[in-house]
Amino acid sequence: MGREHLPKEHNGPLAFAQLLETLDTLAGERVVLMPLEGEASGGGLEVAGTLRRLVGPRGNLFALGESAWLDLDEADFRTASLRTFEGNNFFHITVELKRNAMILGNEGLLGSDRSDPGSAWNSGA
Repeated sequence: MGREHLPKEHNGPLAFAQLLETLDTLAGERVVLMPLEGEASGGGLEVAGTLRRLVGPRGNLFALGESAWLDLDEADFRTASLRTFEGNNFFHITVELKRNAMILGNEGLLGSDRSDPGSAWNSGA
């Protein structure tokens, strides 16, 4: 689908199901995943790659490139929000889980030229 299907000039919360729908919408987009500051940041690793849905035991597994993935569990979910800029040309999704917090967005917005460092963001459930 792609970011053109995101709402324009949006800034609002996402329930867990809406988060999954938004990530599905962004499948095929090149994104950057970065930890948010703080104790639950997940170790400070930044990953970049093309987002795609994978088949997992819970069905909430997303790949970033070839060797990094994001495994989301509703039991670990606290909050999420979506913000779009310049219509929907730029976006970022903030996700807070029990054990870590992260931001996922456009490569141009968050800025990275690194790719596929071989890492997992697991919600820990």
